[in-house]
Amino acid sequence: MDKNMKIVAAAVSDTVRKFSKKDPAKFNLLPFARLIEITQEMNLDGTDLQVMMKFSFEAGFPVTFAELGVSNTEETLRYAAKRTVARGYRRKGFKCDEQEMYLQFRKINCWGEKIAGIRGPKQIAEEFIAQHPDLKVILKKTKKTRIVFLGDSLMTTLHWGANAGYPDILKELYRKYNKRVEIINSGIGGHTSWQGLARLKKDVLAHKPEYCVILFGGNDLFWTKGGKEMKWMKKFRRTMEQMIKTLKKNGVKPVLLSGTVIRAFKQEVYEREVVAVQTKLASRFNLDLIDTYAVMNSGTPDLRLAPDKIHLDNCGQKDMARLVLVWIAKTL
Repeated sequence: MDKNMKIVAAAVSDTVRKFSKKDPAKFNLLPFARLIEITQEMNLDGTDLQVMMKFSFEAGFPVTFAELGVSNTEETLRYAAKRTVARGYRRKGFKCDEQEMYLQFRKINCWGEKIAGIRGPKQIAEEFIAQHPDLKVILKKTKKTRIVFLGDSLMTTLHWGANAGYPDILKELYRKYNKRVEIINSGIGGHTSWQGLARLKKDVLAHKPEYCVILFGGNDLFWTKGGKEMKWMKKFRRTMEQMIKTLKKNGVKPVLLSGTVIRAFKQEVYEREVVAVQTKLASRFNLDLIDTYAVMNSGTPDLRLAPDKIHLDNCGQKDMARLVLVWIAKTL
């Protein structure tokens, strides 16, 4: 057995002993530890890990702390990370800090909860409508329509930052309150605007929607090394224009989101290269613009963020869902 895997398994065992009366069989810890290990080896939160997690779940192995008899709390995850580092975990010649290991445990738990059906889009949608019961009126009154969401990991259900993306929250809500409305989530983690354009025909036009809600820009900015190489953001503007023209030509109404909370770049860079561009494009092409950036950055915006300070947590995803619903109420 790999030495690092032994260290993670032992740290999980320590955590279970501290927080649970259960004493799971040792072999159950090994697949769980391996999932943690794999996240350390991957550059992106990609498809391969999702497949492995589904395989582990279907094989009857635990994919969450809950299945080991431990609550998925901040204290539990932090303790597991601390024990892993304390036991001498190493990866590629350097020592992982507690925050990095904490993120790996959090990812596995979040993904595992969704795969196991413990807490996914359906449960988050139920929480959302319990917090905003007045929005049931909007849901029930919406006219028959089909809406495709096109974007990156900020939209996806599979990302670890939250248990559901806002398009999937809306999908579950309409599935329950108004089946005349169809929501399709075509967000893919890590994608740029030009990757979105490349799959426009397959992931949007093939569904023949009335509307396409679009938000790109974060990954485009990552390509610019923090906004220094503006040639890439020129590509972002050109790509967005082409995307809008293609959608309109095919009878689909583009709807732009202005942006979201993100701390990976200087605020003025994100506002200039993403928010301002989306706003100008909406004005130029006479499109609906949902000013998500202004609302999401009001009050205490950091409370809407996952620990990586890039992706939205469950609160942030719910807020985005509410903003889109307000637009739906005005439009449909």
